[in-house]
Amino acid sequence: MAIKAYTLQDIACFSITHETDIVPSEPVITIDGSIFAIKGGVSMVTGKTGSGKTTVLRTILTQALCDHNKSFSFDTLNIHVQPADGRPVIFLNTEMPNASLKHKVHDAVLWDLGVDETPENFIVVQAISHSFEERRQIIRDLFQLYPDMFMLVIDGGADTVPSVNDEIKSVEAIEELNKLANEFNTTVINVVHENKGNGLTRGHYGQHCERKSTGVISVRFDSSRRCFIISATKIRESAPFSAIEFEFAPNGRICQLSPATAIQRKLEAKTDDLLCLVIDCFKDESGHTIKERALVAKIMGVGKLKETTARRRKEEMYERNMIALVNGNYKCLIPIEIEAEAA
Repeated sequence: MAIKAYTLQDIACFSITHETDIVPSEPVITIDGSIFAIKGGVSMVTGKTGSGKTTVLRTILTQALCDHNKSFSFDTLNIHVQPADGRPVIFLNTEMPNASLKHKVHDAVLWDLGVDETPENFIVVQAISHSFEERRQIIRDLFQLYPDMFMLVIDGGADTVPSVNDEIKSVEAIEELNKLANEFNTTVINVVHENKGNGLTRGHYGQHCERKSTGVISVRFDSSRRCFIISATKIRESAPFSAIEFEFAPNGRICQLSPATAIQRKLEAKTDDLLCLVIDCFKDESGHTIKERALVAKIMGVGKLKETTARRRKEEMYERNMIALVNGNYKCLIPIEIEAEAA
């Protein structure tokens, strides 16, 4: 369809002057004071499979469904969400099977709310068996069926296009999503996976959504520190927040790590990494002794590090009493055989 030529009057309607009356953006979700999502806009949650994205979404959904004055029985992870006040809060799934969707989203939210029955304004929609065209249509229909919708969370937005690398379809899908969010003044949270290798959001779909989003957060699991980490990838409306770290308590509740615990976890992880590096460098050396130049070269090779960083690692090994300088050579003070077996 041909697009008409715009007149000066048309362009004037699109222009902003000192007389233009524009309502300021209304924050709906803030994270440690940073504006992540607004009314009438799309925001984005990214992460790899098993990174903790669903847990963060659960926290957002639960708070949206809470009353203004209700005290929370769970840790909010410094995420603060405006209450929906009875307006529909919809979770659209394209990835999880029925059992996972019910357990990890529906039932988990009800548990956090402390209720046994599904709130009337909490709608969980399963679209895993639909085609990508049908999923796009479901999204359009949800806006029409629930014109007062407060929030729409799409877990698996990339499943609304035939391929994440189809630039035309990807741009169309994101542009339509932004248009619907703006037209109905609804907050949309779009979940998109990250690539395994480089950590970037998947394909043209992910990259275009990232460009158009009000806020983008990444969630990942750090196995060395045994915790989940929420990071600000993009915050358009305010300054970004510092990374938030959390874990699951024995009772199944999520809890944010205190600054002291987070620092301790970092130190423990760094020590473990350094210990493995020492073992790899000395395990094949006669008498577990090596000259300085050879040690630096080994650290560079094993750790794939530049020389300056390798020398810094060598000094850290020395300061932590993992190695000692004996007769001009460095000797390993770690019982390598025992540590290697434990590893």
